[in-house]
Amino acid sequence: MKKYFVELLCTPTLMAIFSKDGDTAARARGTLRNLAYLEADIVMPPFLERAYNGLEAINETHRTTAVLHALSEVVLPLVSEDIWFGGQKHILPLLELCLPGIDLNDPGKTVATASFVSNVLQTVPIMSLVGKSDTSGDLMPSLVDSTGDLSVGALEDRDAERTMVIESTGLFEDWVRAFFERCLVLYKTLPEEGGRSKKTGGKQEEAMLSGLREATEVICTQLSDDIFNSVLNRVYDFASTNTKLNSMKAFCQLLRRVARSRPSQTLEKFIPLCVRQIKLELELGAASIPTTSTTDIVHSDTALLWHLSLLQAVMADAGEAILTYRTTLLDLLPFLVEKIKSERSYSLTGSIIKTTFYGLTTVYCLNRQSLNPDEWRRASNDRASHRKWGKFYEGHDVKVQWHVPTSKEVDFALELLQCLTIPTLEIVESLIQTPASSRDKIWRNDFVSLPIIPRMDC
Repeated sequence: MKKYFVELLCTPTLMAIFSKDGDTAARARGTLRNLAYLEADIVMPPFLERAYNGLEAINETHRTTAVLHALSEVVLPLVSEDIWFGGQKHILPLLELCLPGIDLNDPGKTVATASFVSNVLQTVPIMSLVGKSDTSGDLMPSLVDSTGDLSVGALEDRDAERTMVIESTGLFEDWVRAFFERCLVLYKTLPEEGGRSKKTGGKQEEAMLSGLREATEVICTQLSDDIFNSVLNRVYDFASTNTKLNSMKAFCQLLRRVARSRPSQTLEKFIPLCVRQIKLELELGAASIPTTSTTDIVHSDTALLWHLSLLQAVMADAGEAILTYRTTLLDLLPFLVEKIKSERSYSLTGSIIKTTFYGLTTVYCLNRQSLNPDEWRRASNDRASHRKWGKFYEGHDVKVQWHVPTSKEVDFALELLQCLTIPTLEIVESLIQTPASSRDKIWRNDFVSLPIIPRMDC
């Protein structure tokens, strides 16, 4: 009965997902998801045939977007061999085909692409399993059978099917590089920030950037150490060769996700760069013009703002890794408080201080991967770890590693509090005592900027 029910609804559902009526298409996608859970062997092969055709037809935007939205609904049958044995080998080809969907000129398709990427990789560790098996032949097996038709069903030989999955993971590193490259190209071509909220473009651009943030969050969390180092080097190259205000916010959000994944490696790369360039820019007179308006942009401050933003991003949830740079930060932060005068610069300085205090003194989760820490460590050396793709835990089985402030972190936070807050408050007290007749533009700037420092400490 169940099989007949699914066969009856399969074809009209597959037609309805391409409807131009949004409500009809959304209901069809929900139906497709439920049917795939009931009888994946019946639903997934014909759906994947349409999915490949839709992703290859790059000129048919509506069809491509519809396929990406539908794929986001059936990711669990794709990634879990317990639900459908035969879906895992399609993950890399589908990810490759969706890369052109990251397009600044088509925010809707970009949002759909980011949604599919984040959903499908949420329970898939991004690591190569090729070196852990005795496989041979081409890295990517053909998805076309001997008759020339697309092979989208499970192979009869389960070992051969699993070998195809293992070999396909060898393409993860190239795909991740290509994904980040497309994101960086998109960031370069973003419109300039505008208004008091400093938003990039309109609502569509903001939705697109929000989708990419979610996708990069998932990818950075799921990366193996080898692939992470490749990503970190590319991100560092971009950060050290660009200083564009239009891409600053979006890129720093990406960098924040990279840093949260591996704080020690990221700080080791970025702290020397940021400190060196910030001091150089301040010596050259950056941020020396007093401003209190969020919309006043001094273009000579661009490089300083860029590196301040980088520093703020890499300090996110860094925990004990911050202690390695204790002396550096105790030297830099008071110097920033003393020298900067422009609104955006002292606001960013306040954010750096706040992020540093948060990383040192707050309790937060350290492991965000899809597997428990012990299983994650074994997965990179286990050729059969792909069988755990799509795995979900019961609440009592989840092993969470928490960041709990150590005595050294608390001592450093108190030292920062002592050297930043007390001198700043003393200056504010003296400003209050200044006669009204002597309160000029410089007084107003100091009175607006300096209270940000103790407020960010709290």
